[in-house]
Amino acid sequence: MHRIRLSKLSSKVSILGLALSLAGIGLLFSSRERLYGQFPDNRVPDLRGDWKGQITVVLFDNSLDPAEPPQFGQDEFVFTITHQNGRVFAGFNPEPSGNGEKLTGVLLPDGTVSMQVLSGHGSDRTFLTGAFSTAKGTYQMEGYAHQYEDVNLDKVPRILSAHFNAGKVN
Repeated sequence: MHRIRLSKLSSKVSILGLALSLAGIGLLFSSRERLYGQFPDNRVPDLRGDWKGQITVVLFDNSLDPAEPPQFGQDEFVFTITHQNGRVFAGFNPEPSGNGEKLTGVLLPDGTVSMQVLSGHGSDRTFLTGAFSTAKGTYQMEGYAHQYEDVNLDKVPRILSAHFNAGKVN
């Protein structure tokens, strides 16, 4: 009969655990290098131009009314990036009324895009976070958005969450 000592087994398990942990950390860092190397500073894509996309939303027009049911919808949208300085950019979202919605954003080295849009005469702020890719040879963004409308004396606050995707058209 062969007896295994618990102390020897524990040390072997500890060594195996340490080896697996170190391998996992190495894999994490190599993945992180690959991820953050996607858009190094000298290869930031030119985001300037017109973008067109679709958005799927859920919103409460009056977030103060507990009886109001949520509203769901889909729509198309466009925006134009007019200025870019490295990873940061700015532009606008044209509205039919002629009041453009200003936007600012940043493209991180790992491909994450973060944007903010100010609309509604300065009372609505929409924050968008997503991923940038070069799918099918075109620039694409996909992610989620949240909007909170400030409480004004003449209207009630609206809240909104959404999924969006957009592609650069020129």
